Parts: sequence; structure tokens; C-alpha cells
Amino acid sequence: MFQAEQYAHWHQFFENIPISSLDFYNSLECELKNRKVPETASARIEMLEGGMLSAKRIYLQVQRDWQTYHICVAPFGTGFFVSSRLLVWPWKTWPIIAGIGGAMLALLFTLFVGLTAESNSLLLGFLGIVACGFPLIFLFAVAAIVWFISCRRLTYYRLDTMQAFQEAVHRILVAQINRTVEASGRKPLTDAESKPILHKLLQR
Repeated sequence: MFQAEQYAHWHQFFENIPISSLDFYNSLECELKNRKVPETASARIEMLEGGMLSAKRIYLQVQRDWQTYHICVAPFGTGFFVSSRLLVWPWKTWPIIAGIGGAMLALLFTLFVGLTAESNSLLLGFLGIVACGFPLIFLFAVAAIVWFISCRRLTYYRLDTMQAFQEAVHRILVAQINRTVEASGRKPLTDAESKPILHKLLQR
């Protein structure tokens, strides 16, 4: 439930075209800044190619709101491949909620130990926790319910901006790929080749 889900992906392979992954990522990030896609942050991340001891591959990560794009451009034999995956993760702030809940429990436990030691009575310590802890637990429960509802709620605006973000980043990626391909004397990607596969809520 709290894991990211893949909502779009795209992949293409190009023969006999040399490429520098880092240079491509630099150009892509510059283009993202020039297009002024709002509330967007990009970063280079490393992902394992296989198991825990396998080599790592550098991806370009582009994030906005619930969405995270993972873009990989890498040499493969005499050519290179490009892939992009759009992940949607409404629950990505759950560690904050869990951290607040954990801190609250630690505070109540510390208070219980202190009251019990001071009164030398488990019953008085328990009653003190009930009296002091009930308002905290109530406020936390309300906050958790509001957070849960906000994570489940997909408004028209959020859906529209999610689709706009997906299309904006994908068009920038395809344009950058076409510049690389055309520089080698090849034809640019066709509309069919450029079209990503959309899943679930991003399908039109």
C-alpha cells in the first residue's frame, strides 16, 4: 500500500550512436530549468544493476508532488538505450507520520516511567499517562486521518498537473533524444516510437 507504483514507462534502443550519459543528463536538466516546470527537483541517483554486490547505474531522478521520474541513458554495445519510468507515490510522507507517532510513544513511555518512579505506584503512573496522553493521542489520530484522506484524494487539479508533468518531462526527453539522433545523421523518432505506455490513472 505504501509503495510507489509505476504509471508510465518508455524504452528505445539506438544502434551505432555514441553517447555520454552524464552529458545527456546535464543537457536534460538544463532544458528542464529552461522550460520552468514548476515545483520540480532533479538529482542523480545510483541504483543497483542486480543484487546487493552488483554494479550501480546512474539515473536522473525528476520529482514533483507524488510523482518521480527515473530516466536512464546508457551505452549498450555499439549503441545506447534510453528508458524512463514514472512512479506515483501518494504515501511518500508516511515516514514523517511514523516518526511523529514513535516520538509520541517514546514521550509517553518516559512520562510513565517518571510518574511511576515518583509515586512508587504503577496504577498512578498509568492514570497519569491516560490523563496526559489522551489529548496527544487524539490530536495524532486526527492528523493521521487527515493525512490518510489527503493521500487518497485525487482531485481534478492534481490529476491534471500529474498529466502535465508527465507530458512535459517526456517531451523534453524525446526532444533531447531526437537532437542526439539527428546529430548522427539519423531520422528522429516517430510519434509511435515516442509514445510512452501509460498505466491506470494516467490513461486517457
